[in-house]
Amino acid sequence: ISKTSQESFYKLYNCDSLLIENGILRPNLTNTNPILQYKTSIHTRVFTHVGRICEAKNQLVLCKVFNRLIQEGKDVVLLIIGPQEVDCIYQDMKKYFSNRIIYLGPQNNIPDYLVHSDAMCLPSIYEGLPIVLLEAIAVGCIPICAPAGGCVNVIQNGINGFLSTSSNEEDYYQVVKQFLSLNATELELFKLQCKASFSIYDIKICSQKHLKYYTHTLVTEEMNLGNLIESAVKEMAKQEAKEEDEDIDDELEYDNIDTLIDEDFIEHRQFLEDEADLDEVLLRSLEQY
Repeated sequence: ISKTSQESFYKLYNCDSLLIENGILRPNLTNTNPILQYKTSIHTRVFTHVGRICEAKNQLVLCKVFNRLIQEGKDVVLLIIGPQEVDCIYQDMKKYFSNRIIYLGPQNNIPDYLVHSDAMCLPSIYEGLPIVLLEAIAVGCIPICAPAGGCVNVIQNGINGFLSTSSNEEDYYQVVKQFLSLNATELELFKLQCKASFSIYDIKICSQKHLKYYTHTLVTEEMNLGNLIESAVKEMAKQEAKEEDEDIDDELEYDNIDTLIDEDFIEHRQFLEDEADLDEVLLRSLEQY
């Protein structure tokens, strides 16, 4: 689903695999703006994070980073969307919740949140190729991600998004500050470049690649099956010919045995007849006395 995933697959299984990037439908948007109510001013930068509460998604670091920015006086709001999977992590996050760090729980209209947000945050420790990242670039929401999994393949740092050096707190803090330094014109350019970079992740392109690979594999397997059947037929023919040769040899051997048996019988019968003739002569000689 991503170049990074393909490389890890090769390292684990030591075999090649076909790369077909994750794909999604272009998100359907409604006319609602769920972000507006959370802005504290017209200048507020709204950041949205989508993901289940767990260690891999690294939400505690995210909360610490934004708490630090808020304490520095930055006009920012962080919205956290997703189910509570690990309660102890959620309990640690709650310490940072406020009117600027807001947990919304699971939501159904994720694209509506993303399209009206200034950026999408994903400080994950590890990832595959996250669907929310594709949803973000599809609607022009600038991604700010840690270099986990396929994020590094989707984001061209400084062009259609931002990549931190690592997933630790300081590195992610620095990359968010870099984003906050953009002016309005630069933000609009980033959004356009986000949308342009989505094209290869369109589900139409993805499905075409899958269909092409399936068709190629099917034809190849049919050819391999045909060759296998042909080889099996040839082997069966060779085996039948060998068995026929063995049957002929057996028949010749039996004929020779029959001939030997016939000759022995004739010779023995002649011996008995000769002995009988001698016995008859002897009996006649005895009768004369």
